[in-house]
Amino acid sequence: MNKIYISKSKTSGAGRGVFAGEDFKKGDLVERCPAIVFPLKEYPIIKKTILRNYYFMWGKNTSVICLGLGSLYNHSYTPNATYKKNIKSKTIDFIALKDIKKK
Repeated sequence: MNKIYISKSKTSGAGRGVFAGEDFKKGDLVERCPAIVFPLKEYPIIKKTILRNYYFMWGKNTSVICLGLGSLYNHSYTPNATYKKNIKSKTIDFIALKDIKKK
């Protein structure tokens, strides 16, 4: 089984989510995702498309789409992971905030 995988979320209205295929300890790297940076002039256009639900801000006025499963991670008021933008390498790391058990 993969480290992480996509499945239907049991949370009402959440759609798909990313789930653990193995246990993660607090501080573990869950996934490192390459990011595609949109040119500044395209940011206003991106905000008007379906991509508005999947992009990450990258500075004040530009955004990125995160490859891998990064743009599909669900949002939560009690998250079990966080992300760290790596501007120079154009990647986003998803890191476990607490122990995460395999689902």
